[in-house]
Amino acid sequence: KWTRAFEAQPRHDTPGELRQRARELLRQLVPKRDLDARAAGAWGLLALDDNDVAGSLNLLRLAARRFPGSARVRYALARVEREAAFREQRKLDAEAEHAVVRPWKQLGRMEPHLAPVAWLGEGRAWLALTDGATVEEGARSAFAQLGGWITRRLTATQARGDTHTWWAREVQAALFAGVVVRGREDLGDLGFVRSRLDAAARIRLDLLEEQLVNSATRV
Repeated sequence: KWTRAFEAQPRHDTPGELRQRARELLRQLVPKRDLDARAAGAWGLLALDDNDVAGSLNLLRLAARRFPGSARVRYALARVEREAAFREQRKLDAEAEHAVVRPWKQLGRMEPHLAPVAWLGEGRAWLALTDGATVEEGARSAFAQLGGWITRRLTATQARGDTHTWWAREVQAALFAGVVVRGREDLGDLGFVRSRLDAAARIRLDLLEEQLVNSATRV
């Protein structure tokens, strides 16, 4: 959270200073050689913020083997795999689908209450790969499930102020804007979704993913 403090209020700290403070807090929490699941996920995302994608992947792959039941570690690894694919403009093949897309499906099965994050992550993971129609169809399917969940959530719980409802409103604004998505029929063309995924929107969606994962999981 130290590394993302700018959004809430103006600060005098630079991003580099905030990342350094985050490192100091993590070192106080637990020695790096003996990370627990939550600290491992935090270290991995911090390394990604430092543009050390390879280091982040190495750390989180080891953590996933050590903590196979940790949704936070699984999320962090899926997030970094997606970012690596996006930066490399990785082409879709069986290996890429296994590494970049499948972890999001597994996250949703592991923690059903994180299904909305899994759909958002999966849709974005498909669009991080390059292969025309197959990528579009995969993204359309995931975003349609997410959009349907958001519409149902906001319609059924207009007066409720819980975390999932707040999250649904935020993702609706960041990803779909004024378009109401109830299912695949509302996503015949993903052009408007792609147009929303500029650098600022990706950062906002990353933060929203993290917030729901951190608020809804213990490990």
